[in-house]
Amino acid sequence: MQIKAPPNFIPDDSRARQIHAPPVHARYRKLDLYRTVHQFYYIDNHAIQVAQTEHDNFTDLIFHLVYSQNLQSDLDKCRVIFRWMTSKNMYTIAFRDGAAPNSPEEVLLSFKSKQGTYARIFETLCRFAGVHSIVLTGYAKGLDYRPGDKFKGNDYNHSWNVVLIDNNWYLVDSHWATRYLVSEKNMPENLVYEYDDFYFLTDPEQLIYSHWAHKKEWQLLPSPVALQDFESLPLVKSYFFKCGMFFI
Repeated sequence: MQIKAPPNFIPDDSRARQIHAPPVHARYRKLDLYRTVHQFYYIDNHAIQVAQTEHDNFTDLIFHLVYSQNLQSDLDKCRVIFRWMTSKNMYTIAFRDGAAPNSPEEVLLSFKSKQGTYARIFETLCRFAGVHSIVLTGYAKGLDYRPGDKFKGNDYNHSWNVVLIDNNWYLVDSHWATRYLVSEKNMPENLVYEYDDFYFLTDPEQLIYSHWAHKKEWQLLPSPVALQDFESLPLVKSYFFKCGMFFI
């Protein structure tokens, strides 16, 4: 069921407030923020239900997704946006009222025409939920990557986000969170689109094995990793870390 925003509703815009948090390693790890996804049971179910609903415009969407639940913490707001994005088929997004140039509607619809990215959509939703988020660009060891490959020039192949929660920056990749490989062979037929919680607030020490931000301060590591060192890191994905393994 669609829930429409009240006539006088104006979403909170995070760009109206200055950011005072420098890009440094967060004081708390992911496990310090939540131990199990069951903590978000009601939020996740709400996001999934909203993803199954069409809306007249972006204002109705953001009200239904975030404000109708009276979510107070930045963590809960980020979570409901993340789960909406990992539940929504981005190729089916439509707004009955259309999309004006430079509007949030245009950003969300841009993915269908391959002009937009998950990271830009996530940033836009966070912005109008009152949460600071930034799009990061760089290299990722994705579908076409093979061990030993070299990354060259400034033709970055991926984008993801950082979000500000309790004055700490955390890494999010809502695009990779929607898919995983079911075989060691990195082939399109082995891709399965299914939600992966690993890419929500991923610890920097783990994400660096697959994601390299070209602005090194946004790696959020005590000592940034150079590109040649990133290329030499072992190729591991989320299940390696979810099994509790790590490199000595």
